[in-house]
Amino acid sequence: DVSGVVYKNTDYLLCLDDRLDSRKIAFILYLSTLKKKDGGALAFYSDRNKHPYKKYVQNYPTKNSLMIFRVSRKSWHEVEEVLTDKERHSIGGWLH
Repeated sequence: DVSGVVYKNTDYLLCLDDRLDSRKIAFILYLSTLKKKDGGALAFYSDRNKHPYKKYVQNYPTKNSLMIFRVSRKSWHEVEEVLTDKERHSIGGWLH
């Protein structure tokens, strides 16, 4: 599965784990660069009792970089709010 996504000022994605029965690997190819002040980071959370618990890493989009991670019951992540008029462009999906 593959899709393109554009996040604009104030857009975000709430915390989720991407888990469906057949999804094994998630990937995101960044097509734009955002700095810390711009927001839009991909944040990962630890798991506590099958729920997201504490943020442990933030990855800010860098053009032409690829983020790959395993989908599991503990792969909690979110896209933090974009805080600028710059747009966050990416192509993402899952390997089954």
